[in-house]
Amino acid sequence: MQLRGKGNAVEIFKIVDLMLENEKWSPYFRNFGFPFRFYGPEEYGDWLKNAGFPVKPLELNPKKHDP
Repeated sequence: MQLRGKGNAVEIFKIVDLMLENEKWSPYFRNFGFPFRFYGPEEYGDWLKNAGFPVKPLELNPKKHDP
């Protein structure tokens, strides 16, 4: 199973942060709540255990996606 993990799209989020700090762009993001979250193996492991699943070692495997 593959899930998006901690650190995913970090470069894009740096750009978004710069836009949020810029007076020209920040008004477009008022009341905007980013709906996505990127968690690490610790969080996923806890959720699986709490849901009653046996948990094997989990790891984050970064992948580069070419356009």
